[in-house]
Amino acid sequence: MPTPESYSWVNLAGGTPGYVTNRPETVLSAEETPSATGLDITVPGYIKTGTIPTGTARVAKSYAIGTDTYYLHYRRLWRTNGTQIIYGAPDYTAVYLPQGRGWIDKNETTNAFKTFLPIGDNGLIFFKTDGAYIMPNASAMSANFEMSDLIQEAHIATATYACELDGIVYFANSDGLFSIDAGGKVTELSEPIRGNITAAAITADYEQKYIIVGTAMVYSVNDNKFFKYSGSTFLFESRKLHNKDNTILAVSMIDFEYDKTSTAQGNIIFQVQASERGYGAQTYTLPVRNVRGEEEHVHMTVPPENGLSWQLKITALPSNLKIKNIWVRAKGYTQESMDS
Repeated sequence: MPTPESYSWVNLAGGTPGYVTNRPETVLSAEETPSATGLDITVPGYIKTGTIPTGTARVAKSYAIGTDTYYLHYRRLWRTNGTQIIYGAPDYTAVYLPQGRGWIDKNETTNAFKTFLPIGDNGLIFFKTDGAYIMPNASAMSANFEMSDLIQEAHIATATYACELDGIVYFANSDGLFSIDAGGKVTELSEPIRGNITAAAITADYEQKYIIVGTAMVYSVNDNKFFKYSGSTFLFESRKLHNKDNTILAVSMIDFEYDKTSTAQGNIIFQVQASERGYGAQTYTLPVRNVRGEEEHVHMTVPPENGLSWQLKITALPSNLKIKNIWVRAKGYTQESMDS
């Protein structure tokens, strides 16, 4: 495809872009998006319509003894009662038989425990509304348990706001989504979308390594990305092309590199905006031909409106279409001019 010398092809978007709101749209990479809803993350490497993955709550074997419910971890029964951690002797599940005194009181604060989960290879973590404690040697048959000090960074409002995956515990609160390891190190995972996490019940896809927060947000552990959902709504907005020295740029053509999962024809519907003028009333409809194959391209010429920045928004995408890359033919733009 001949291209005027003053124009060059730029990779606007590619892969499965993760949701990022805590950095300017002009410094995002091609694999990041300032606004996207309804991406299919089970098909990595593509922009495709989808719904939020299904999560599973963590399974813990429980036993009802009298009016109390105990959970089996490391061959013994456990439960909490207010600020007390209550544990039984190893291998007794039909009755509660204490080992030693059978309880540990953690009353540095008067708040009751909300839940407890395995952590690491041998530990348990006990959550309150104002912090958590880690017992690193919960598997000790001697019951000579160690306890950490109160970890104030790790707190949850409700028992379902935490889950465990591969020995790491993930939890959500009003400050965002976090992880904590067996050594007590707390990491803020939601920094890229700070302010956009609403604390909710957490489940996990234990095979694909997704942490699912309520019905609106997913954190992909393997590639450290967030994805947003709102029912079956689909929307994808690209990063914003912008020159660091504020020189003018223009885009004259958009090329979608795609694969298809069936031969059905459909339309890519999108809008563009230059500078901060808004997307306006102009909507482009780009038909995708009735073929099935690999490494296909479809493109459309758009009026090369000049501006300090340029951005694209896809509002509808056929369900059988998987976009691998979005390329734009830009004038006055170079990768070197991007902020770092």
